[in-house]
Amino acid sequence: MRRKGYLQTVKADFSSLDRTDFTFTTFPKNAVCYDSREEAEKTCKILNKQPFTIPSNEGGSYALHGFSVEELRPGRYAVCCEGPFIGGETVPT
Repeated sequence: MRRKGYLQTVKADFSSLDRTDFTFTTFPKNAVCYDSREEAEKTCKILNKQPFTIPSNEGGSYALHGFSVEELRPGRYAVCCEGPFIGGETVPT
């Protein structure tokens, strides 16, 4: 089952994705919010360059891809993607 997952935390920087930790949530209220669409789009661009895997609710693992920007409220933007996220809580990568 596919769900929308929102970027919740980013630890480290984007200079090396293999040393950066991300967490995702299925709850928009817990998402990292960006002040501009452009800032969120930069994050999407970086995340879409090198898909990474998460545990799948369908078994095995799943490579996340297709990150996009969603306006949660006026002037507040989140990064999200569809995937087989497990549960509704935080999903570390």
